[in-house]
Order: sequence, then structure tokens, then C-alpha cells
Amino acid sequence: MTIIDGKAIAQDIQQELKKEISKLKGRPPCLAVILMGDHGPSRIYVSRKTKACEEVGIQSIKRHLDASISEDDLLKEI
Repeated sequence: MTIIDGKAIAQDIQQELKKEISKLKGRPPCLAVILMGDHGPSRIYVSRKTKACEEVGIQSIKRHLDASISEDDLLKEI
């Protein structure tokens, strides 16, 4: 049986991604997230994605909206 070091593989992928992103000219990649309400696990998920973006040089934008927002107002945000 072969044991795979997932953490090491993930770090290698992140380093390669960081190199590739640094070569991009013009419009850099960006992750935009709309978080609705105050759901704890969702906040943690978004926080981790934001951190991962920062580590490889991807800009991230987060908008936190009230869960009671109307569909029309949500569509305007999008």
C-alpha cells in the first residue's frame, strides 16, 4: 500500500499556482463571494477560501448580506 502525503502535494500545487498567477499580465484572477446571513460554517468556509486566495496571489472580494435581502436586491449585488 502506498501512503500519499496530501499536505505536501497540496503545497506543491499551491506553489506552482502562485508562480503561474505571478506571470499573469493585465487582469489578475479574482474570487467574488456573496455570503448571506450569519451561518457559522459558511463564514468559516469563505474565510478559508479568502485565505487560500491570498496565499497564491488571487484577489478576493466578499460581500456579506442580510439573510432577509429580497431577490431583486440580491440580483443587483450580483
